[in-house]
Amino acid sequence: MAKLTASDGAMNDHFGVAVAIDGNVVVVGALFDDDSGDNSGSAYVFGRNQGGADQWGEGTKLTPSSGAAGDRFGASVAIGGGTAVIGADGDDDNGSDAGAAYVFERDLGGADQWGEATKLAPVDIAAGDHFAVSVVISGDTVVVGADGDDGNGSDAGAAYVYPSIRDHFYGVTLGPPAVARSGVPGDAVTYTLRVTNTGILSDTVDLAVAGYAWSTAVTPPSVDLLPMCGAPVTVTVDIPVAAPLGHSDIATVTAILQGGVVSDSSVLTTTAVACVEASGAEFTFTPTEPLVGDVVAFTGTVVAGTTPITCLWDFGDGTAVQVGNPISHAFPLTNTEQTYSVVMTVSNPCPSQDTASYPATVQPRWTYLPLVLRGY
Repeated sequence: MAKLTASDGAMNDHFGVAVAIDGNVVVVGALFDDDSGDNSGSAYVFGRNQGGADQWGEGTKLTPSSGAAGDRFGASVAIGGGTAVIGADGDDDNGSDAGAAYVFERDLGGADQWGEATKLAPVDIAAGDHFAVSVVISGDTVVVGADGDDGNGSDAGAAYVYPSIRDHFYGVTLGPPAVARSGVPGDAVTYTLRVTNTGILSDTVDLAVAGYAWSTAVTPPSVDLLPMCGAPVTVTVDIPVAAPLGHSDIATVTAILQGGVVSDSSVLTTTAVACVEASGAEFTFTPTEPLVGDVVAFTGTVVAGTTPITCLWDFGDGTAVQVGNPISHAFPLTNTEQTYSVVMTVSNPCPSQDTASYPATVQPRWTYLPLVLRGY
């Protein structure tokens, strides 16, 4: 057995008016402690094995940020997990003795610290309600008694249930919403988002991406954030080389808090294949000085353009237009030098075309016969 007393206890503090235990942690109320004014109240947190094996040592003294004389903070106490709820049924913020409950969170403000997370008061609170005359916590749900509530008659009383109390501590946003973007097959399209910890506690945010068909990655995969702080997030979508023209892909990026209650927000991103017009058309041919009867090899190139790209060749010699790349062609037989204007027209699914034109000069192929001399 151990007897607990406050390290700064004084006459009429009424230390022990309310007690609660969860595992190795005990909370004790002292509703008439005078640290913040006469009968402002306080609460003490004790830990098992603190100060020695099987000892119960005083760890932290809790007082509210808005404590005032007559608040009676510590009139009721509750603890569950890393959350402590302290009642102050004499709080006057919403009228004389309207009451309030304060929620404290372990490790808020530093390791093993108990920081004030939020202050609870119902929307219909009124003077004399004595809200938080009793408090209890189970799991993530807090119940607060108000024995002076007049909703069903003078001092009829009421109890208020706060489910998922830790939702008040955690929050995350991911934005702005990504605007649909487009790119050429084979390109990597990059989106820059921002994840923000909107809660009151430092936390780690895990980032995940799902629902996509094309290769999609988010970096970093997780980020540590202080309260109300954010960090950039990059999402990269690789458009397949064989992606059909006009095809699109959708990816959902989700930010998930590791702490306590999971909170998340999603951004929908869409990537569509763009049609890039063919440009920078050029071609070469060999041999560059062909003779009649030579087979000339033509090779066309473009600087940019969405595939598939089609090359049409007009060799300027009266033959039909041909399609292909590379392509071979033999110019007509002739006994004289001829220059032909060769035109390559490139097109793709885009509406416009690009052309390249160069002259090709074909020389006749001479045959030399031996000189025969005859006698007279």
